[in-house]
Amino acid sequence: MKFGRQTTLRAQATVTGVGVHTGTPVSLTVGPAPVDAGFIFVRTGTDGCDREVQAKADAVVATQLATVLGDRNGPVVSTAEHVLAALRGMGIDNAMIEIDGPEVPIMDGSAAAFVAAIDQAGIVSQSASRRSANCAPMLPASAPRSRSILPIR
Repeated sequence: MKFGRQTTLRAQATVTGVGVHTGTPVSLTVGPAPVDAGFIFVRTGTDGCDREVQAKADAVVATQLATVLGDRNGPVVSTAEHVLAALRGMGIDNAMIEIDGPEVPIMDGSAAAFVAAIDQAGIVSQSASRRSANCAPMLPASAPRSRSILPIR
């Protein structure tokens, strides 16, 4: 990544499109978030109140056809993969992702529109150091009746 420090967006940027599974028009706005916030989806307009969910493994409530993030009250947002890939690929650590529909817009099927929006918003370094994960040393693994050996971390 570009920085030894955590990063977020300088400003907000919005993309609009339709959900691939619902066909519902949707607007998605990515914007700045505080240090250590991670990626937080804010679903607006649901029964007069906003719902938030942090994009973490324990927030995944379904994976058939798309990654669905939610909480004990049910799904919050579906098809989060492309916007999350764009954020990580651009080196962003913290972002608020506001969405006014049930799923992220599909755009052209890639992360390109989200990358362009992130580029438009700009990236800023934050005061805290970036967190990193330590991987275990590689261990060889092989399958029965196979000549292949796969390194596993």
